[in-house]
Amino acid sequence: MKFTKNQYLIIGLIVIIFAGIFLFIGINQAQEGKGNVQYYAFQGDEKIALLEDAQTPNMHLTLYNQGFGLVKETKTFSLKQGANLLDYEDVADTIESDTLMYEDAEGKSTLEEFTYNYDTANNSALLEKSLGKTIKVETKEGRGFEGKLLSYGTTLLLDTANGIVSVLYEQVENINFGQLTGLKTKPTIKMKIWSDEERAANATVAYLAKGLNWETKYVSKLSDEKDAITLDGWISMANNSGKAYENAKVKLIAGDVKKASAYSYPAYADSMMAESKAISSGVSEQQLFEYHMYSLKNLVTLKNKEEKEFSMLVSKDIPITREYILGIYSDKKIETIIKFKNSEESNLGVPLPAGTIKFYKEDSEGSIQFIGEDSIEHTPKDKEVELSIGIVFDITADRKETKTEKVGESCEKNYYETKILNSKDKDVTVYAKQLIYGDSKVTESSQPYEQEDSQTLKFTVPVKAGIEEKLTYAILRCW
Repeated sequence: MKFTKNQYLIIGLIVIIFAGIFLFIGINQAQEGKGNVQYYAFQGDEKIALLEDAQTPNMHLTLYNQGFGLVKETKTFSLKQGANLLDYEDVADTIESDTLMYEDAEGKSTLEEFTYNYDTANNSALLEKSLGKTIKVETKEGRGFEGKLLSYGTTLLLDTANGIVSVLYEQVENINFGQLTGLKTKPTIKMKIWSDEERAANATVAYLAKGLNWETKYVSKLSDEKDAITLDGWISMANNSGKAYENAKVKLIAGDVKKASAYSYPAYADSMMAESKAISSGVSEQQLFEYHMYSLKNLVTLKNKEEKEFSMLVSKDIPITREYILGIYSDKKIETIIKFKNSEESNLGVPLPAGTIKFYKEDSEGSIQFIGEDSIEHTPKDKEVELSIGIVFDITADRKETKTEKVGESCEKNYYETKILNSKDKDVTVYAKQLIYGDSKVTESSQPYEQEDSQTLKFTVPVKAGIEEKLTYAILRCW
């Protein structure tokens, strides 16, 4: 069948129209697919994918605040039926090799044997692999030697055509090792895996590694108008394991996990967990066994020798009480103590990981100033937090023992006097603490007191503005 010129033009136009339609649909679909992953900026131009919108991450990282972490990576292994020898590369330099775990999602393959090869390519490794082989050595003076390497160290011992030659290593300019095989640029685990059938196995490799850590850093601002503070919590993660972790799902364990010489593998985060609770837009918290686990909402890239920080907690108007304490081991300096309760009524009520709290306050010109810091332990919900900010400038003390009396054969009576000067323009209450031991009791006191614990007395001393107040008491000790 023959077509006229006009018919060819019509057919060509139809083809162009349909091609344009398909191209338009393809571009729209590609853009829609790309739009399924949302991003947010973090620290400059770096981008991190949201976990909910991205595909399931292959890398999982659980950090413990004791200087180690659990690395868990899901990979596809091409296996034949029977025994398979595979190289699992790019493991952490600090891997604890005796903690390696291999888990096939379908249970059709098992790890039978593995070897950790940490002898990566360097001069020492090259010399070790060249023992008994011929190498060429050039010295800084331009002399050349070729021979079989017999030994190496401070000198290279070569068996040359002219006899045995010893070359000082510090005088070596260049070494030609020839062709060497089996060298690795990264630490590698050689695995022997048995597979029931030929297949692509979706398996997880997990191990513990040192050099991974996390801590919590808090920032607090004291209010001028009322006895209240703000509290911002930051999660700080550090990686010194010798490996980068790309787009990892990160979880953080708060608590002191026991590690013995014969280490029991830590539970995966999929077991023994209570209901999770969001404590900020990017962090959720839940209980894991006897510890608390915090999960970061977004995937994280943590490079080697890198530290990153994420917002964990933002809270305002936390009511506080302020106390002035003359401690057991201080006779002159008085500390400022801030107390608050980690409760929902105090605008908190979430487990607080151990960390350092830095306190700030505005001066008379409205400028923020650093006024002190303290650390807290892992603090559960509804527990009171007590923090020391520093030494008070305008409240001073002078405590001394004034007299000692022998009472009978096995008792002694000690008399104490404490002068407290309040140079502030308002009245304050100072709490003076006294160490006791053995069979002790207060026989007289000018101010009320209570026994905090078996070894501590706490005297309450109200001091008016601009006045020096005196505290006197006597303690009878028997043995």
